[in-house]
Amino acid sequence: MDQSFSRTSRARASEFSFLIGMVVLVALPVALFYPGLMNNDSLLIYGNALDGGPASDWNSPFLVYLWRALLWLGLNAAAFTLLQSAIYALPLGWLLARAGLDPLPRLAVLSLILALPPTLTWLATLEKTTMTACLLCACFAVATALETARHGKWLFHVLLALALIGVFTRPNGILFFAPVVAYTAWRQSRVQGRWWTAAVVTAFLITAIGLPMMASSLGAVERHHPEQEFFALDLMNLSMAAGRDLLPEGALTVPLEAAVAVMLEQPFPPFGGRFSVMSLRLNGMLPYVSDDTAVRSLRLAWINALETRSWDYVRYRLALFWEFNCFDFGTVCYDSWHWYTGGIDLPNRFGLESHAVPSVFKFYRGLAGSVFYRPYAHALATLTLLVLALRLRKPLVAAFAAILLVNYLSYLLILPGISARMAIPLGLMIPVLTIGLFIRADAVRGLVAMEPEVGLKDHDTA
Repeated sequence: MDQSFSRTSRARASEFSFLIGMVVLVALPVALFYPGLMNNDSLLIYGNALDGGPASDWNSPFLVYLWRALLWLGLNAAAFTLLQSAIYALPLGWLLARAGLDPLPRLAVLSLILALPPTLTWLATLEKTTMTACLLCACFAVATALETARHGKWLFHVLLALALIGVFTRPNGILFFAPVVAYTAWRQSRVQGRWWTAAVVTAFLITAIGLPMMASSLGAVERHHPEQEFFALDLMNLSMAAGRDLLPEGALTVPLEAAVAVMLEQPFPPFGGRFSVMSLRLNGMLPYVSDDTAVRSLRLAWINALETRSWDYVRYRLALFWEFNCFDFGTVCYDSWHWYTGGIDLPNRFGLESHAVPSVFKFYRGLAGSVFYRPYAHALATLTLLVLALRLRKPLVAAFAAILLVNYLSYLLILPGISARMAIPLGLMIPVLTIGLFIRADAVRGLVAMEPEVGLKDHDTA
Protein backbone atom coordinates (compact mmCIF):
# COMPACT_ATOMS: atom_id res chain seq x y z
CA MET A 1 0.00 0.00 0.00
CA ASP A 2 2.76 2.44 1.01
CA GLN A 3 4.83 1.59 -2.09
CA SER A 4 1.81 2.06 -4.36
CA PHE A 5 1.03 5.39 -2.73
CA SER A 6 4.67 6.44 -3.10
CA ARG A 7 4.69 5.56 -6.82
CA THR A 8 1.45 7.48 -7.33
CA SER A 9 2.85 10.50 -5.49
CA ARG A 10 6.01 10.47 -7.59
CA ALA A 11 3.98 10.18 -10.78
CA ARG A 12 1.81 13.12 -9.77
CA ALA A 13 4.88 15.17 -8.86
CA SER A 14 6.43 14.40 -12.24
CA GLU A 15 3.27 15.43 -14.08
CA PHE A 16 3.08 18.62 -12.02
CA SER A 17 6.70 19.40 -12.87
CA PHE A 18 5.89 18.85 -16.53
CA LEU A 19 2.95 21.25 -16.34
CA ILE A 20 5.13 23.92 -14.72
CA GLY A 21 7.75 23.38 -17.41
CA MET A 22 5.05 23.67 -20.09
CA VAL A 23 4.01 27.05 -18.76
CA VAL A 24 7.61 28.25 -18.93
CA LEU A 25 8.08 26.94 -22.47
CA VAL A 26 4.84 28.51 -23.70
CA ALA A 27 6.06 31.85 -22.39
CA LEU A 28 9.53 31.45 -23.94
CA PRO A 29 8.82 33.23 -27.29
CA VAL A 30 7.28 36.15 -25.41
CA ALA A 31 10.15 36.43 -22.96
CA LEU A 32 12.90 36.29 -25.58
CA PHE A 33 11.30 38.39 -28.34
CA TYR A 34 8.93 40.60 -26.36
CA PRO A 35 6.33 41.43 -27.52
CA GLY A 36 6.92 39.37 -30.69
CA LEU A 37 8.29 39.49 -34.22
CA MET A 38 6.29 41.04 -37.03
CA ASN A 39 6.60 41.35 -40.78
CA ASN A 40 4.84 43.87 -43.01
CA ASP A 41 1.63 41.82 -43.16
CA SER A 42 1.61 41.57 -39.37
CA LEU A 43 1.90 45.34 -39.06
CA LEU A 44 -0.92 45.80 -41.58
CA ILE A 45 -3.22 43.50 -39.57
CA TYR A 46 -2.24 45.22 -36.33
CA GLY A 47 -2.83 48.64 -37.88
CA ASN A 48 -6.22 47.57 -39.22
CA ALA A 49 -7.18 46.43 -35.72
CA LEU A 50 -6.13 49.77 -34.21
CA ASP A 51 -7.71 51.95 -36.88
CA GLY A 52 -11.22 50.52 -36.55
CA GLY A 53 -13.74 50.16 -39.33
CA PRO A 54 -14.26 47.06 -41.49
CA ALA A 55 -11.50 44.48 -41.56
CA SER A 56 -9.63 44.09 -44.84
CA ASP A 57 -9.67 40.68 -46.49
CA TRP A 58 -6.20 41.27 -47.95
CA ASN A 59 -4.63 39.45 -45.01
CA SER A 60 -6.94 38.00 -42.37
CA PRO A 61 -10.19 39.60 -41.14
CA PHE A 62 -10.36 37.00 -38.38
CA LEU A 63 -6.98 38.04 -36.97
CA VAL A 64 -7.98 41.70 -37.20
CA TYR A 65 -10.96 41.06 -34.94
CA LEU A 66 -8.88 38.81 -32.67
CA TRP A 67 -6.40 41.67 -32.26
CA ARG A 68 -9.27 44.06 -31.49
CA ALA A 69 -10.60 41.70 -28.83
CA LEU A 70 -7.17 41.51 -27.20
CA LEU A 71 -6.76 45.29 -27.35
CA TRP A 72 -10.27 45.77 -25.91
CA LEU A 73 -9.22 43.58 -22.98
CA GLY A 74 -6.24 45.87 -22.43
CA LEU A 75 -3.70 43.34 -23.73
CA ASN A 76 -0.86 44.00 -26.14
CA ALA A 77 1.03 42.07 -28.83
CA ALA A 78 2.57 39.80 -26.19
CA ALA A 79 -0.86 38.24 -25.54
CA PHE A 80 -1.06 37.20 -29.19
CA THR A 81 2.42 35.66 -28.96
CA LEU A 82 1.42 33.76 -25.84
CA LEU A 83 -1.82 32.50 -27.42
CA GLN A 84 -0.07 31.35 -30.58
CA SER A 85 2.65 29.58 -28.61
CA ALA A 86 0.07 27.79 -26.45
CA ILE A 87 -1.92 26.59 -29.47
CA TYR A 88 1.25 24.93 -30.76
CA ALA A 89 3.02 23.74 -27.61
CA LEU A 90 0.09 22.22 -25.68
CA PRO A 91 -0.97 19.77 -28.42
CA LEU A 92 2.70 18.95 -29.00
CA GLY A 93 3.14 18.07 -25.33
CA TRP A 94 0.03 15.89 -25.46
CA LEU A 95 1.32 14.07 -28.54
CA LEU A 96 4.62 13.35 -26.77
CA ALA A 97 2.63 11.80 -23.93
CA ARG A 98 0.74 9.64 -26.42
CA ALA A 99 4.08 8.56 -27.89
CA GLY A 100 4.91 7.01 -24.50
CA LEU A 101 7.36 9.50 -23.01
CA ASP A 102 7.42 10.01 -19.25
CA PRO A 103 7.02 13.61 -17.98
CA LEU A 104 10.69 14.56 -17.65
CA PRO A 105 11.86 13.12 -21.03
CA ARG A 106 8.73 14.64 -22.52
CA LEU A 107 9.71 18.05 -21.19
CA ALA A 108 13.26 17.65 -22.48
CA VAL A 109 12.12 16.78 -26.02
CA LEU A 110 9.57 19.59 -26.02
CA SER A 111 12.23 22.05 -24.86
CA LEU A 112 14.54 20.93 -27.66
CA ILE A 113 11.82 21.32 -30.31
CA LEU A 114 10.80 24.78 -29.13
CA ALA A 115 14.34 26.09 -28.68
CA LEU A 116 15.78 24.97 -32.01
CA PRO A 117 15.50 27.24 -35.01
CA PRO A 118 13.26 27.86 -36.77
CA THR A 119 10.50 26.88 -34.30
CA LEU A 120 11.19 29.55 -31.69
CA THR A 121 11.42 32.49 -34.09
CA TRP A 122 8.34 31.40 -36.03
CA LEU A 123 6.29 30.99 -32.86
CA ALA A 124 7.31 34.52 -31.94
CA THR A 125 6.17 35.82 -35.35
CA LEU A 126 2.66 37.22 -35.09
CA GLU A 127 1.16 36.62 -38.48
CA LYS A 128 -1.41 34.54 -40.29
CA THR A 129 0.87 31.80 -41.63
CA THR A 130 2.33 30.86 -38.24
CA MET A 131 -1.15 30.84 -36.70
CA THR A 132 -2.28 28.57 -39.54
CA ALA A 133 0.55 26.14 -38.74
CA CYS A 134 -0.29 26.18 -35.02
CA LEU A 135 -3.94 25.38 -35.78
CA LEU A 136 -2.82 22.53 -38.05
CA CYS A 137 -0.83 21.14 -35.12
CA ALA A 138 -3.92 21.31 -32.90
CA CYS A 139 -6.02 19.62 -35.63
CA PHE A 140 -3.46 16.82 -35.92
CA ALA A 141 -3.60 16.22 -32.16
CA VAL A 142 -7.41 16.08 -32.19
CA ALA A 143 -7.41 13.82 -35.25
CA THR A 144 -4.95 11.51 -33.45
CA ALA A 145 -7.27 11.38 -30.45
CA LEU A 146 -10.21 10.63 -32.75
CA GLU A 147 -8.46 7.54 -34.09
CA THR A 148 -8.69 5.82 -30.71
CA ALA A 149 -11.54 7.64 -28.96
CA ARG A 150 -14.48 5.61 -27.72
CA HIS A 151 -16.88 8.51 -28.10
CA GLY A 152 -15.40 10.70 -30.79
CA LYS A 153 -18.29 12.86 -31.93
CA TRP A 154 -17.51 15.72 -29.53
CA LEU A 155 -13.84 15.54 -30.50
CA PHE A 156 -14.81 15.83 -34.14
CA HIS A 157 -16.78 18.97 -33.27
CA VAL A 158 -13.61 20.38 -31.69
CA LEU A 159 -11.69 19.61 -34.88
CA LEU A 160 -14.38 21.31 -36.99
CA ALA A 161 -14.15 24.44 -34.82
CA LEU A 162 -10.34 24.54 -35.09
CA ALA A 163 -10.51 23.97 -38.85
CA LEU A 164 -13.05 26.78 -39.31
CA ILE A 165 -10.79 29.17 -37.40
CA GLY A 166 -7.93 28.00 -39.61
CA VAL A 167 -9.96 28.68 -42.77
CA PHE A 168 -10.52 32.26 -41.65
CA THR A 169 -6.88 32.78 -40.58
CA ARG A 170 -5.48 32.89 -44.12
CA PRO A 171 -7.13 33.85 -47.43
CA ASN A 172 -6.20 30.37 -48.73
CA GLY A 173 -6.86 28.64 -45.41
CA ILE A 174 -9.58 26.46 -46.88
CA LEU A 175 -6.94 24.71 -49.01
CA PHE A 176 -5.30 23.46 -45.81
CA PHE A 177 -8.26 22.70 -43.62
CA ALA A 178 -10.95 21.44 -46.02
CA PRO A 179 -8.79 18.36 -46.85
CA VAL A 180 -8.14 17.85 -43.12
CA VAL A 181 -11.89 17.85 -42.40
CA ALA A 182 -12.66 15.65 -45.42
CA TYR A 183 -10.04 13.06 -44.47
CA THR A 184 -11.02 12.97 -40.79
CA ALA A 185 -14.71 12.73 -41.66
CA TRP A 186 -13.96 9.86 -44.03
CA ARG A 187 -12.14 8.04 -41.24
CA GLN A 188 -15.13 8.60 -38.97
CA SER A 189 -17.60 7.40 -41.62
CA ARG A 190 -16.95 3.79 -40.63
CA VAL A 191 -18.52 4.61 -37.29
CA GLN A 192 -20.97 7.37 -38.18
CA GLY A 193 -21.95 6.35 -41.73
CA ARG A 194 -21.37 7.82 -45.19
CA TRP A 195 -24.38 10.12 -45.19
CA TRP A 196 -23.19 11.66 -41.95
CA THR A 197 -19.75 12.21 -43.46
CA ALA A 198 -21.17 13.83 -46.58
CA ALA A 199 -23.42 16.08 -44.51
CA VAL A 200 -20.59 17.20 -42.22
CA VAL A 201 -18.21 18.03 -45.07
CA THR A 202 -20.95 19.86 -46.97
CA ALA A 203 -21.94 21.89 -43.90
CA PHE A 204 -18.28 22.75 -43.28
CA LEU A 205 -17.77 23.99 -46.84
CA ILE A 206 -20.99 26.02 -46.79
CA THR A 207 -19.94 27.65 -43.51
CA ALA A 208 -16.35 28.23 -44.65
CA ILE A 209 -17.45 29.88 -47.88
CA GLY A 210 -20.65 31.51 -46.67
CA LEU A 211 -19.47 33.24 -43.49
CA PRO A 212 -16.93 35.50 -45.23
CA MET A 213 -19.57 36.44 -47.81
CA MET A 214 -22.03 37.20 -45.04
CA ALA A 215 -19.46 39.27 -43.15
CA SER A 216 -18.78 41.24 -46.32
CA SER A 217 -22.47 41.87 -46.99
CA LEU A 218 -22.94 43.07 -43.39
CA GLY A 219 -20.05 45.51 -43.71
CA ALA A 220 -17.80 43.74 -41.21
CA VAL A 221 -15.24 42.90 -43.90
CA GLU A 222 -14.09 45.11 -46.74
CA ARG A 223 -13.23 43.10 -49.85
CA HIS A 224 -9.97 43.90 -51.62
CA HIS A 225 -9.71 40.69 -53.67
CA PRO A 226 -6.12 39.57 -52.94
CA GLU A 227 -6.34 37.13 -55.86
CA GLN A 228 -6.11 40.06 -58.27
CA GLU A 229 -2.37 40.25 -57.59
CA PHE A 230 -1.85 36.86 -59.26
CA PHE A 231 -3.94 37.87 -62.29
CA ALA A 232 -2.18 41.23 -62.69
CA LEU A 233 1.28 39.68 -62.35
CA ASP A 234 0.65 37.15 -65.11
CA LEU A 235 -1.27 39.49 -67.41
CA MET A 236 1.35 42.23 -67.28
CA ASN A 237 4.20 39.84 -68.04
CA LEU A 238 2.24 38.17 -70.85
CA SER A 239 1.49 41.64 -72.22
CA MET A 240 5.24 42.32 -72.33
CA ALA A 241 5.76 39.05 -74.24
CA ALA A 242 2.86 39.72 -76.63
CA GLY A 243 3.71 43.36 -77.23
CA ARG A 244 0.13 44.43 -76.56
CA ASP A 245 -2.05 45.11 -73.54
CA LEU A 246 -3.83 41.92 -72.43
CA LEU A 247 -5.35 43.46 -69.30
CA PRO A 248 -9.02 44.50 -69.29
CA GLU A 249 -9.76 47.83 -70.88
CA GLY A 250 -8.82 50.69 -68.56
CA ALA A 251 -6.85 48.50 -66.11
CA LEU A 252 -3.64 50.35 -66.96
CA THR A 253 -3.79 54.12 -66.49
CA VAL A 254 -0.87 54.65 -68.91
CA PRO A 255 0.07 53.14 -72.30
CA LEU A 256 1.63 49.69 -72.13
CA GLU A 257 5.01 51.01 -73.28
CA ALA A 258 5.24 53.38 -70.30
CA ALA A 259 4.32 50.63 -67.85
CA VAL A 260 6.89 48.23 -69.34
CA ALA A 261 9.60 50.89 -69.06
CA VAL A 262 8.87 51.31 -65.35
CA MET A 263 8.91 47.55 -64.74
CA LEU A 264 12.29 47.20 -66.44
CA GLU A 265 13.77 49.95 -64.28
CA GLN A 266 12.76 48.55 -60.90
CA PRO A 267 15.20 46.80 -58.56
CA PHE A 268 15.82 43.09 -58.58
CA PRO A 269 14.73 40.63 -55.87
CA PRO A 270 13.17 40.54 -53.39
CA PHE A 271 10.55 42.41 -55.46
CA GLY A 272 10.99 40.29 -58.53
CA GLY A 273 13.01 42.44 -60.91
CA ARG A 274 11.35 42.91 -64.28
CA PHE A 275 8.55 40.49 -63.38
CA SER A 276 7.00 42.36 -60.47
CA VAL A 277 4.06 44.74 -60.71
CA MET A 278 5.00 46.44 -57.43
CA SER A 279 6.36 49.60 -59.05
CA LEU A 280 3.22 49.91 -61.19
CA ARG A 281 1.11 49.73 -58.04
CA LEU A 282 3.21 52.33 -56.26
CA ASN A 283 3.08 54.71 -59.24
CA GLY A 284 -0.67 54.36 -59.75
CA MET A 285 -0.24 52.83 -63.21
CA LEU A 286 -2.04 49.62 -62.20
CA PRO A 287 -4.56 50.51 -59.47
CA TYR A 288 -6.06 47.93 -57.16
CA VAL A 289 -9.70 47.17 -57.91
CA SER A 290 -12.36 46.36 -55.35
CA ASP A 291 -15.44 46.18 -57.55
CA ASP A 292 -16.64 42.60 -58.09
CA THR A 293 -17.35 43.24 -61.77
CA ALA A 294 -13.85 44.62 -62.36
CA VAL A 295 -12.26 41.63 -60.60
CA ARG A 296 -14.40 39.24 -62.66
CA SER A 297 -13.24 40.99 -65.83
CA LEU A 298 -9.63 40.64 -64.67
CA ARG A 299 -10.13 36.94 -64.01
CA LEU A 300 -11.66 36.31 -67.43
CA ALA A 301 -8.80 38.19 -69.12
CA TRP A 302 -6.32 36.03 -67.21
CA ILE A 303 -8.04 32.79 -68.26
CA ASN A 304 -8.17 33.94 -71.87
CA ALA A 305 -4.48 34.91 -71.84
CA LEU A 306 -3.48 31.52 -70.46
CA GLU A 307 -5.48 29.78 -73.15
CA THR A 308 -4.13 31.85 -76.05
CA ARG A 309 -0.54 32.35 -74.92
CA SER A 310 0.22 29.12 -73.05
CA TRP A 311 3.81 28.82 -74.32
CA ASP A 312 4.59 32.44 -73.40
CA TYR A 313 3.22 31.71 -69.93
CA VAL A 314 5.49 28.67 -69.50
CA ARG A 315 8.58 30.61 -70.64
CA TYR A 316 7.80 33.58 -68.40
CA ARG A 317 7.24 31.30 -65.40
CA LEU A 318 10.51 29.47 -66.00
CA ALA A 319 12.32 32.80 -66.21
CA LEU A 320 10.62 33.89 -62.99
CA PHE A 321 11.83 30.75 -61.22
CA TRP A 322 15.36 31.32 -62.49
CA GLU A 323 15.35 34.87 -61.16
CA PHE A 324 14.38 33.65 -57.72
CA ASN A 325 16.99 30.87 -57.79
CA CYS A 326 14.23 28.27 -57.55
CA PHE A 327 16.41 25.75 -59.40
CA ASP A 328 19.35 26.25 -57.04
CA PHE A 329 18.95 23.90 -54.06
CA GLY A 330 21.35 26.05 -52.08
CA THR A 331 19.20 29.16 -52.26
CA VAL A 332 15.71 28.01 -53.23
CA CYS A 333 13.52 31.12 -53.37
CA TYR A 334 15.40 32.75 -50.49
CA ASP A 335 15.16 31.73 -46.88
CA SER A 336 12.08 32.25 -44.81
CA TRP A 337 13.71 34.49 -42.20
CA HIS A 338 14.35 37.28 -44.68
CA TRP A 339 10.84 36.99 -46.04
CA TYR A 340 8.99 36.26 -42.87
CA THR A 341 10.56 37.62 -39.71
CA GLY A 342 12.55 40.58 -38.51
CA GLY A 343 10.06 43.19 -39.70
CA ILE A 344 9.30 44.47 -36.23
CA ASP A 345 12.91 45.55 -35.68
CA LEU A 346 12.46 48.03 -38.51
CA PRO A 347 10.97 51.48 -37.83
CA ASN A 348 7.18 51.29 -37.66
CA ARG A 349 4.42 53.68 -36.70
CA PHE A 350 3.61 51.68 -33.56
CA GLY A 351 7.06 52.05 -32.01
CA LEU A 352 7.30 48.28 -31.49
CA GLU A 353 10.66 46.57 -30.98
CA SER A 354 11.54 42.91 -30.51
CA HIS A 355 14.97 43.03 -28.89
CA ALA A 356 13.97 42.03 -25.36
CA VAL A 357 17.09 39.87 -25.15
CA PRO A 358 19.49 41.31 -27.77
CA SER A 359 21.97 38.43 -27.56
CA VAL A 360 19.26 35.87 -28.32
CA PHE A 361 17.89 37.95 -31.20
CA LYS A 362 21.41 38.30 -32.61
CA PHE A 363 22.04 34.54 -32.30
CA TYR A 364 18.90 33.51 -34.17
CA ARG A 365 19.25 36.36 -36.66
CA GLY A 366 22.73 35.06 -37.44
CA LEU A 367 21.19 31.75 -38.56
CA ALA A 368 19.23 33.46 -41.34
CA GLY A 369 20.18 31.79 -44.58
CA SER A 370 21.14 28.53 -42.87
CA VAL A 371 19.49 25.19 -43.64
CA PHE A 372 17.09 25.76 -40.72
CA TYR A 373 15.32 28.44 -42.76
CA ARG A 374 15.57 26.95 -46.25
CA PRO A 375 12.20 26.03 -47.79
CA TYR A 376 13.73 23.18 -49.79
CA ALA A 377 14.99 21.57 -46.55
CA HIS A 378 11.49 21.65 -45.07
CA ALA A 379 9.96 20.31 -48.27
CA LEU A 380 12.45 17.41 -48.45
CA ALA A 381 11.92 16.59 -44.77
CA THR A 382 8.14 16.59 -45.24
CA LEU A 383 8.45 14.38 -48.31
CA THR A 384 10.61 11.97 -46.29
CA LEU A 385 7.94 11.86 -43.58
CA LEU A 386 5.30 11.15 -46.23
CA VAL A 387 7.30 8.17 -47.57
CA LEU A 388 7.97 6.84 -44.05
CA ALA A 389 4.32 7.22 -43.07
CA LEU A 390 3.23 5.23 -46.11
CA ARG A 391 5.76 2.49 -45.39
CA LEU A 392 4.84 2.34 -41.70
CA ARG A 393 1.09 2.50 -42.46
CA LYS A 394 0.51 5.75 -40.64
CA PRO A 395 -2.25 7.24 -42.83
CA LEU A 396 -2.92 10.28 -40.65
CA VAL A 397 0.71 11.39 -40.82
CA ALA A 398 0.76 10.70 -44.56
CA ALA A 399 -2.43 12.71 -45.11
CA PHE A 400 -1.15 15.79 -43.29
CA ALA A 401 2.25 15.58 -45.00
CA ALA A 402 0.56 15.38 -48.42
CA ILE A 403 -1.69 18.37 -47.64
CA LEU A 404 1.33 20.44 -46.59
CA LEU A 405 3.37 19.53 -49.67
CA VAL A 406 0.56 20.18 -52.14
CA ASN A 407 -0.09 23.61 -50.66
CA TYR A 408 3.59 24.55 -50.64
CA LEU A 409 4.24 23.39 -54.20
CA SER A 410 1.13 25.10 -55.56
CA TYR A 411 2.15 28.36 -53.90
CA LEU A 412 5.67 27.95 -55.30
CA LEU A 413 4.22 27.71 -58.81
CA ILE A 414 2.00 30.79 -58.37
CA LEU A 415 4.32 33.19 -56.50
CA PRO A 416 7.85 31.80 -56.16
CA GLY A 417 9.17 35.09 -54.82
CA ILE A 418 7.22 34.83 -51.59
CA SER A 419 6.73 31.06 -51.43
CA ALA A 420 9.17 30.91 -48.52
CA ARG A 421 6.39 31.92 -46.15
CA MET A 422 4.48 28.76 -47.08
CA ALA A 423 7.41 26.73 -45.75
CA ILE A 424 6.41 27.89 -42.24
CA PRO A 425 3.64 25.26 -41.89
CA LEU A 426 6.05 22.60 -43.14
CA GLY A 427 8.76 23.59 -40.67
CA LEU A 428 6.45 23.74 -37.66
CA MET A 429 4.64 20.51 -38.56
CA ILE A 430 7.79 18.43 -39.14
CA PRO A 431 8.32 17.75 -35.38
CA VAL A 432 4.58 17.11 -34.97
CA LEU A 433 4.42 14.56 -37.78
CA THR A 434 7.67 12.93 -36.64
CA ILE A 435 6.14 12.33 -33.22
CA GLY A 436 3.05 10.98 -34.97
CA LEU A 437 5.14 8.18 -36.47
CA PHE A 438 5.84 6.88 -32.95
CA ILE A 439 2.25 6.90 -31.71
CA ARG A 440 0.63 3.46 -31.72
CA ALA A 441 -3.07 2.92 -32.16
CA ASP A 442 -3.00 0.72 -29.07
CA ALA A 443 -1.14 3.29 -26.95
CA VAL A 444 -2.56 3.51 -23.45
CA ARG A 445 -1.03 6.84 -22.53
CA GLY A 446 -2.92 10.05 -23.05
CA LEU A 447 -6.12 11.71 -22.03
CA VAL A 448 -8.59 9.94 -24.31
CA ALA A 449 -10.33 6.67 -23.50
CA MET A 450 -9.49 3.82 -25.85
CA GLU A 451 -11.88 1.84 -28.04
CA PRO A 452 -12.54 -1.81 -27.25
CA GLU A 453 -9.76 -4.12 -28.43
CA VAL A 454 -11.91 -5.59 -31.21
CA GLY A 455 -11.88 -2.26 -33.03
CA LEU A 456 -8.21 -1.42 -32.73
CA LYS A 457 -7.01 -3.20 -35.85
CA ASP A 458 -9.38 -1.15 -37.97
CA HIS A 459 -7.93 2.05 -36.56
CA ASP A 460 -4.22 1.41 -36.99
CA THR A 461 -2.95 4.87 -37.78
CA ALA A 462 -0.84 7.71 -36.56
